[in-house]
Amino acid sequence: MFSISESFKFLDSDLINWKLVLGLLSTGKYVFDTYLKYRQYEVLQQKSIPASIKAEIDPNDFEKSTDYNIAKLKLSVFNNTYYLFQRLFTIRTNIFYSLWQTTGLLMSRAIPFLPQFMKGTITHSLFFYTTISLISEIIDLPFSYYREFVVEEKFGFNKQTIGLWLRDHIVGFALNTVIVNGVLSGLLKVFEIYGESFIVYATGFLFAVSLAFFSLSPFIGRLFHKYTPLQDENLKHQIENLASKLNFPKTNIFVIDGSSRSSHSNAYFVGLPWYKEIVIFDTLIEKQTTEGVVAVLGHELGHWKLNHIPKLMLIQLLDFTQIFGLFGVFINNKSLYSSFGFTESQPAIVGLVLYWIIKEPISSATRFVTNIFSRKFECQADEFAKNLGYQDDLSKSLLKLHISSSSVTSTVWLYSAYYNGHPLLSERLSGLGYISKEKISRETKSKPLKED
Repeated sequence: MFSISESFKFLDSDLINWKLVLGLLSTGKYVFDTYLKYRQYEVLQQKSIPASIKAEIDPNDFEKSTDYNIAKLKLSVFNNTYYLFQRLFTIRTNIFYSLWQTTGLLMSRAIPFLPQFMKGTITHSLFFYTTISLISEIIDLPFSYYREFVVEEKFGFNKQTIGLWLRDHIVGFALNTVIVNGVLSGLLKVFEIYGESFIVYATGFLFAVSLAFFSLSPFIGRLFHKYTPLQDENLKHQIENLASKLNFPKTNIFVIDGSSRSSHSNAYFVGLPWYKEIVIFDTLIEKQTTEGVVAVLGHELGHWKLNHIPKLMLIQLLDFTQIFGLFGVFINNKSLYSSFGFTESQPAIVGLVLYWIIKEPISSATRFVTNIFSRKFECQADEFAKNLGYQDDLSKSLLKLHISSSSVTSTVWLYSAYYNGHPLLSERLSGLGYISKEKISRETKSKPLKED
């Protein structure tokens, strides 16, 4: 019987300095990311509006957009630099082994009070991972605070209070802990039961979980936002007509309080195959005309009509397969575990954590591929909305969305290929065949444009 770990047995060697390997992989990814951001910084510093949309964008809005994106780039590089040193410190020391021993000691003291089913290695593994997650969450808080209350605040996007920000972090961490621990316990059980044959079963399990979460996302969203039925009867009528025209499943339409956190806007649909919800940010309704909102939803429903969701799920399934396929190379690699202090035991959860460090640079390559499909699907959804008769309305909406969100308008091609799952504004307007009628500025973004 074919065995992945046996096929790559040459990697299980004491001659391999795994700490050096992981350190070089992490540093290499950091250098690549930083290089892309530096190239993008050079483009932004030129402060040149793309010729194809120069007639559309007010110079003051473009100046704000440039300054905003430069500020985000600088913060991102600073964050990544800090996290690199943190990662290198983690690799250099045997901190994972120390955490495993410490959590094991605490577990041993708690065992008399635990039910029988919680006294095994899986519970210890979940405690270990939760401890790592809690430490990471605490470390990330200052960066999150600076991002929201300095950068976003400076450019007028942050609308949340410190109390709401803290609540979101606490609820988010608690929810993430419950979900991730549930998923991890299932995966660890699969590893335990199926041994080296785990790949197919782990892939199937994680794919089933992702389908469940996609279906449950309407309920999860309500933990963070207030959902209110759409009150604008004219807008509601037009959306219902669009949904009926496309044979979209029975639908409720909700407006969420996006303005309580940010001035950025969005619209999307979620839910089960036979019942879905259309969700619109209140900021989108405030900034767009009725026709503009319907045009945006025409694009979103295009994703559904063109079966982009199943296609993305297939891509996700392939991604899960390669993730667990590669993990099969390392799950029983004794030299990898022993390099980090685990000479007597090889906990699968530790293998997962170490494997994720190894896999991050590999994910950079797959990211290029997934972005190709994502951008293709966005262009197809734009074309779908165009064929519905929303060419001008969608074009104007995209312009307003980019202006109000200070989205980037120029990029280095490699940066765009790596970071952008959506085409640039100029590319989307070109695909829609939009012909400019007048300049759109921040001051006119919430008003209907003049007709010729």
